[in-house]
Amino acid sequence: MADMQAGAAQRVITPPLGAAMAGYFEPHHAEEVIANLHARALAVLDARGASIAIVACDVLALPADAVARIRDRVAEAAPIPPDRILVCATHNHTGPQTAEIFGQPADAAYMDMLVQEAADAVIEALANAAPAELVFGTAIEDRINTNRRVVMRDGSVHTHTTDADLNDEVGREGPADPELGVLAVKDDQYSRALLVNYALHPTNVRGDRICPDYPGYLAEILQPDLRGEAVTVFCNGACGNLDSKTPFLNDAPYGPGRAERIACILADAVRRALETPAPLHGDTVCARSETVRLPLKEVSPEQIAAARAVLAQDAPKELVFTRGTRRPSPLKERIYAAEALRMAEMTAKQPWVDAEIQLLAIGDLAVVGAPVELFTEFGLEIKRVARQRFPHVIVVELANGYFGYVPTPESFEGGGYETRLAVSSPLKPEAGDLIVQAATRLLLA
Repeated sequence: MADMQAGAAQRVITPPLGAAMAGYFEPHHAEEVIANLHARALAVLDARGASIAIVACDVLALPADAVARIRDRVAEAAPIPPDRILVCATHNHTGPQTAEIFGQPADAAYMDMLVQEAADAVIEALANAAPAELVFGTAIEDRINTNRRVVMRDGSVHTHTTDADLNDEVGREGPADPELGVLAVKDDQYSRALLVNYALHPTNVRGDRICPDYPGYLAEILQPDLRGEAVTVFCNGACGNLDSKTPFLNDAPYGPGRAERIACILADAVRRALETPAPLHGDTVCARSETVRLPLKEVSPEQIAAARAVLAQDAPKELVFTRGTRRPSPLKERIYAAEALRMAEMTAKQPWVDAEIQLLAIGDLAVVGAPVELFTEFGLEIKRVARQRFPHVIVVELANGYFGYVPTPESFEGGGYETRLAVSSPLKPEAGDLIVQAATRLLLA
């Protein structure tokens, strides 16, 4: 690409020991730091002076107000409009509490630090920009991600299955997306930065230990392939219904070793993708966004009454809200009852959320961001539409906000974890189609 410049930077965003941790039902706190968390940024500028930036943070999710604070801080210090910055979370499940999920509030002091460091990473990336060649490559890696929604003999669908469920399983509900995409910022024969996109839940480490899961290990493993202090920015794809519970990884127990093994496999895929990369064509960058109104689930008076009854009991015996799960429990019952009341409060104030769908174009590469845990079927459809105009495309979930899971309408019929009434799944079944329609308008405009 002629006359393009690019820069990258990273900042440590590791919380202190004792910090509240996100990613699971039960409250827990950090007892150990296995590896640092980072905010990693890439900035690209064209000959006209137009710029775009992407910053990925090793956390579970980032609410829209935190995204706005990061963007505003960058715009105050650097010549880039806020709407040209994409802020995403890698969806790390062994990091700090950054959004209110399952009744656990975000850590305000930590969020202040994260906002500052993420913004500073973008500011430094813009300042570091230098002439560069940009190339894009893809590789297929189908051994380490799978559709995690398991169809049972009775027609129900479940997410968190175990070996005890094997005799009742008949298959997976839908597809996975095995495509890895990588944008390389090259200087002579070396890469100064990589932007890697792959769809897979980072739920491999577990426990009370701070760790960036496979995205962090991937950056570390790729470092010898890069020059000096080069940066690998990882943006998760549409992985709302994808995890790593594949036959290939059956012998890898959950923990840091499993995450590192996944990272090694992805690092090999990155290298394969860059064996025959395609130069990006076009010499401009641009950004477009559309705000789409997504309707919230309704909470009936009966559900509200049931939730209050559950919370009035020390140990609920009638498991109304977790009925139909493979392993209902009083703890989860109380959590979902509280979530129902929170949802009722939300919908009473406003029965929708305004979600930003964003397109960043770097020559003939399209980067599409959505502020949700997007089911892979929608990500595949966005890619299909994008390729009508852009030869290269990546989809980034949990970009510029957090509004929970977006299952397909068919998934709502099957049931399962991602569809249950909660702030982590607040949207009606039509939300996915509305997001795809907005992305289509941006891509084909």
